[in-house]
Amino acid sequence: MMYRHIVILLSAIILTAVTNLHAFDEVIKGAAKVKLSGPITKEQAAQCRNEAKMRLKPEIVMWLEDVQGVMLDTNDLLTNLLFETFLDTCVLHAKEASEFKEKYWTYSYTILPEEITAALKSYNERIELLAVHSWKRLENAISQQNFEEIYYQSVAVIAYATAFLGPHLTVQGDKDRLLIDEARKALKNLLERMRITASGQLIEGKPGHQANTPPMLQITIDGRPFTGLGLTG
Repeated sequence: MMYRHIVILLSAIILTAVTNLHAFDEVIKGAAKVKLSGPITKEQAAQCRNEAKMRLKPEIVMWLEDVQGVMLDTNDLLTNLLFETFLDTCVLHAKEASEFKEKYWTYSYTILPEEITAALKSYNERIELLAVHSWKRLENAISQQNFEEIYYQSVAVIAYATAFLGPHLTVQGDKDRLLIDEARKALKNLLERMRITASGQLIEGKPGHQANTPPMLQITIDGRPFTGLGLTG
C-alpha cells in the first residue's frame, strides 16, 4: 500500500512538472480590447496596442524567471524602466493581430518561447558590449581624473549592468568584482568629493515666472570646477 502511495505521489510530481514545462512551450500572449461606438480612432488603437504590450510584459517576466532563472525586482523603478527596452525587442519579434467582434476591437501580441530566447541572446550581447565599453572609458577617466567623464560613465555602467538579464556582469579578468559594484564605488567616491556653494539660499520671484536674481551655484571637486553639471530646483 505504501509503495502504491509513493508511485502515485511521484506520478503527480512528474505530471505537474511536465504540465508547467508544456505551458512555456506554447505561445506567450498579451491582448487588450476597446469597446467602440463608431470607427476606431488612432488614439484608441494606440492605447489598445500599448495595453496589449503591457499585458505581454508580466508573461515575459514569468517566462524569464521560470525558464531562464532570471529574477527581476519589478518594484525597482530603474529595473522596470530598463526592462522596457527588452520588451520592445520582444514586441519586434511578436506577431500582431486585431479583431473586431460585438462592438469590441481586440489587439494582441503573440510570441514563441524560442523567439524570446533569440531576442534575449541578442539583447544581452549588446548590453554586455555597451557595459564593457563604458567600463573601459570609466577606468580611463579615473586614471586621468576626468570628473565629468567619471560621472557619466559610472552612471552608464550602472544602467547597463542593471539592464543585463542574466548573471551579474563582472570585470574582465576578475570574476570576483561585479561591474555594478565597482561603478557604484567610483560614483560614490566622486560625489563625496563634490562641494556645492551658492551665492544665496533664497529664490525670489513669483511662481510660474523667471526668478529674480537667482543664486549662483559653484560645483567643485578637490577644489577644481566641475563643468557640465546642471542643477534644477
